[in-house]
Amino acid sequence: MTISPSTSSSTLAMDDFSIIPKRESKPTSLSRSIDDESEKEKPPIHRSSSKSMSGEMAIVGELRKEGSEDGDLEGNVPESVAEAYPDGGREAWTVVAGAFFGLMTVFGMMASFGAFNSYYQTHILPGTRLDAIAGIGTVQAALSQGGTLFTGPCFDRYGPTRCLIIGTTMYILGLMLTSLVRPTLFLICTQLWQLYLAQGVLVGLGMSWLFIIPLGCVSQWFDKRRGLAIGICISGPSVGSIMWPLLLNLLPSKVGFGWTVRIIAFINLALLTFAIWAVKARLPPKKRNKLLNLAAFKEPEYAAMAFGSGCFCFSFFFFLYFIQTFTKAQSENFATFAPYTLMITNFSSGCGRILIGLTADHLGRLNSLSIWMLVSSVAMFAWMACHTIPSIIIVCIVFGFSSGGFASLQIVCLGEICTNPQELGTNCGQVIAFGAIWLVGSPLSGLLLGSNPLDNFSKAIVLNGTMMLLCGLGFAVARMLVWKKRGKVSWVV
Repeated sequence: MTISPSTSSSTLAMDDFSIIPKRESKPTSLSRSIDDESEKEKPPIHRSSSKSMSGEMAIVGELRKEGSEDGDLEGNVPESVAEAYPDGGREAWTVVAGAFFGLMTVFGMMASFGAFNSYYQTHILPGTRLDAIAGIGTVQAALSQGGTLFTGPCFDRYGPTRCLIIGTTMYILGLMLTSLVRPTLFLICTQLWQLYLAQGVLVGLGMSWLFIIPLGCVSQWFDKRRGLAIGICISGPSVGSIMWPLLLNLLPSKVGFGWTVRIIAFINLALLTFAIWAVKARLPPKKRNKLLNLAAFKEPEYAAMAFGSGCFCFSFFFFLYFIQTFTKAQSENFATFAPYTLMITNFSSGCGRILIGLTADHLGRLNSLSIWMLVSSVAMFAWMACHTIPSIIIVCIVFGFSSGGFASLQIVCLGEICTNPQELGTNCGQVIAFGAIWLVGSPLSGLLLGSNPLDNFSKAIVLNGTMMLLCGLGFAVARMLVWKKRGKVSWVV
C-alpha cells in the first residue's frame, strides 16, 4: 500500500481503524472470508459467468471430498457457488436430456392410465365399477406423489444416482408384474386387488423416486433459463403419454396385452438407464437434512402454492382418466375416435409445457402459472357443452396446452419461493406429497358417474372445474404475496 506525502498520519490511522473492525467484528462464512484487497482485484461472480464456473466447481469438488470424510461439514456450499448457475453448457444440457427421457417414462405412464382404464373396462375387468378401476390410477398417483415426502430428502442427502437406480428397479418390476394380468382366474394378476398391488403400489412407489429427482437436478444447473429447461424436461412425459396409449391401442390385437406391457417396460428400462447416467447434481449432497421442513408452511406464499397444487391434482387426473369414457358415451360412432382424445390432450400438453415455460422466463413464472390454470378451469367447464368430435378436440387441445403450464412451472415457482437450492428436494417433496391427499378426485368422480355416465358427467365436470378454478386462484394469491415481498418493484413475478 503506497502512502503519498500529503497523507497525514491521522488520516492513515482513521483508514486503518475503519477497515480492521469490519474484519474482526463479525464472523464470516467461507464465501466471505477473502481479504478485502484481493476481493477488489477479482472480477465479480455472475450467475451465468462461464469463466467463473471452473473455480466455483473446483470449490464444489473440494466440498464433496471433505463432506464425505468430515461429519461436521453438512454439505453446505458457499452462497456464491450456490448462485453461480451455468445456465447452459454441455454438462447442463446433458442433465436436461437425461431428465427428458426419465420423465418420459414416469409422468408419461401416469398420464397414460386413461388408456389402461379404458382397456380394463372392456377387456380385463368388464362389469367392474368405474370408480374401482380408476382407483388403480389414483393409488399409483398418490404413492408417486406422497412418496416424494421421503424421496425428496433422500435426494438432498445422497444425490441422484442411487435414488434413480432404486426407483427404476421398482418401476420396471411393477410393469412386468402388470403384464401378467389375464381375464381368467388361473394366472397371477387376475383380480382387481392384484392390479392394485402391481400397477398401483409397486409402479407408484417406483415413480416417487424417478420424477422429482431429475427436476431437482435441472434446477441446480439453471436460473435465468430455468423455465425453458424445466419446460423441455417436462415435455418428455407428453411424448411418453402419446407413445404408451398408442402402443396399448395397436399391439394387444397382435401380440396380446402381456407382451404389449413387456415391450413398454423394456423401452422404459432403456430410457431410464440413460437417465441414470446423464442426470447429475451440481451441488454436493447435504449430509444432514430434515425429512420434513414444516416451517416452510408458515410462509403464506408457500402454503398458497401447496393449496393450488392440491386443487390441481384433484381435477387434472379426472380429465385424463375419463375423457375416453366421455367420448364413447356420446355415441357408438365415437368409439374408434375415443383413444385419440388422450393422445391429442397429451400432445397439446407437451406443446404447452415448452412454450409456456419459455414465455414464463420473460412474463413471470407465477404470472403465467396463475393465468394458465384459470384457462384450464374455463376449458373444463366448457367440456359440458361438447357433444361433437370437433368440440371435443378443441377442449382437449385447450385443456392439454393450458394444464401443461403446471407441469413446467410448479417446480420452478417453488424454486422462486424456496431460496436454498440444497433444500429444494425436501420443500418440493412436501408440496407434491400434500397434493397426493387431493387425489380422491377421480374415484369420487367415478362414484358420481355411477352406472349411467352420460347423464351424470355434468355433475362431475362442475366439481372438478370448480377445483381447477380454486387452483388458479391459489396460485394468484401466491403471486401477490411474492410481489409484495419483493417490494412491488415489477409486475413480472
